[in-house]
Amino acid sequence: MEVISSSPLFWGLAVLGVVLTGISKSGFAGGAGVVAVPLLALVLPVETAVALMLPVLLIMDVRTIAYYWRHRDALELKKLLPAAVLGIAIGGWLLAWVSPFALTLSLGLLSLLFAFWQRLAPLAARLPGSAWLWGTTSGVTSTLIHAGGPPLNMYLIGRRLP
Repeated sequence: MEVISSSPLFWGLAVLGVVLTGISKSGFAGGAGVVAVPLLALVLPVETAVALMLPVLLIMDVRTIAYYWRHRDALELKKLLPAAVLGIAIGGWLLAWVSPFALTLSLGLLSLLFAFWQRLAPLAARLPGSAWLWGTTSGVTSTLIHAGGPPLNMYLIGRRLP
């Protein structure tokens, strides 16, 4: 914990990550909030970065859900919710088995993949079983590295919802 309390680099990256996450959750900056964990992972082990961001993200998620609740699409929720719950269960199981190196590698690969999400989004919703694919992926990535938004965005943007 010495690194956390004394490193200006840690505090700068933490503040930047939280600000970008807050802006992203408010509807601006697209999926920019997904960078919080990768930024912290530059100065901390990935599992520590994930643990530190969890309370912040939970509070932001409650506010986001309250704000966007009136815009929900019940049919899409019915498709995505079982898949997301399955993904959360898979992610919880993987968390007990995955090595810190594998978690770091996964974070890097997912960050690269999600950098191209705008090009992939139009195709994402057209795949057979796409709600299950992207809902489950969102649950897994949300559980492992707090990055459930980008796969969900790939599906929802491809569906052209308001």
